[in-house]
Amino acid sequence: MPFVTLADLQVFIPTFNRPEMLKSTLNSVLCQSAGTPCVTVLDNGTFPSTKETVDLFSQSGVGYHNSSSLGQRGNFLLAQQLLSRKYVLLLHDDDQLHPDYLAFVLKAINAHSDAALVTCDVIEWPVGTEKENRPHLHNSGHVFTQREFATFVYNSERPSFSFAIYEAESFKKINLSSIFETYGKWGDTPLMIEAVGNGKALMFMDTCGWAGVHAGRDSGDRSTLPPAISWIHLEKQFCKYMGDNPRTFSGLSFCLMNYRHLRSGFKRRIRKDMTFRQYIQKSKTEKALTERSSLFRFFSCRIVQNVFLWFSHRHFKKSARPLF
Repeated sequence: MPFVTLADLQVFIPTFNRPEMLKSTLNSVLCQSAGTPCVTVLDNGTFPSTKETVDLFSQSGVGYHNSSSLGQRGNFLLAQQLLSRKYVLLLHDDDQLHPDYLAFVLKAINAHSDAALVTCDVIEWPVGTEKENRPHLHNSGHVFTQREFATFVYNSERPSFSFAIYEAESFKKINLSSIFETYGKWGDTPLMIEAVGNGKALMFMDTCGWAGVHAGRDSGDRSTLPPAISWIHLEKQFCKYMGDNPRTFSGLSFCLMNYRHLRSGFKRRIRKDMTFRQYIQKSKTEKALTERSSLFRFFSCRIVQNVFLWFSHRHFKKSARPLF
């Protein structure tokens, strides 16, 4: 595999009328120790302040594309169409990269030629407050197959969607329209898992940046919650990747946590357009709640589940190794 450099990375930043946040995000990308990557802002609005902010960085080569008629989903599709480099980062306009993140990513990719996805952990940061001290990055992390990565995520781990870097060919093959239609606003995890394909996911265990927390953050907006079937489809997809064979770590994870995930999703993450009984019955019909996982719910009480998640977290922490 040819040596991968920063010239092989393309960064897209979809934004909507958040000039001050966008400015900070752009600064975090342009101040990378690895150098300055190719950056394009996708303006999902017609506010002059956004274009004025991008113009401040024109000498650094930051590009601008007016995508105001496309919406969030359309901006992701546009990035897929405009992509011309070997790797791509779709960075949120309210997040900030660690100065060494891209340098670490490049080293990891060059050490693992089959890497289809690279991501990390992040620190949640209330916008407008002083950020925590910049953490020192280490090269410790995991090399996951698609099933292992799905299991890692399912066991309450938190890989960053905004900081995820995709191998371009893998990213182009993803049917983004189908993912958004199937999972709604919870499509970030299926997108990352799907991108891994037959390759590997590289996951840095260190916090490699800051995720902005503010009133306009979509993840906290209950008015945009998807219908119940979206969460059912999400559990069905995890079952597809992990299986429900309790003799395997991934299958045991699914059996122990499946009903809890479905119940939690119904309480907090969907529009309640059906009763809970209808929701569970639909989950069984769609094979999102299997016969095995349904049986496990009778003895996988909260204490058992919490102990399992504790051991799972320790397992992943202890099994981390240098990525380069």
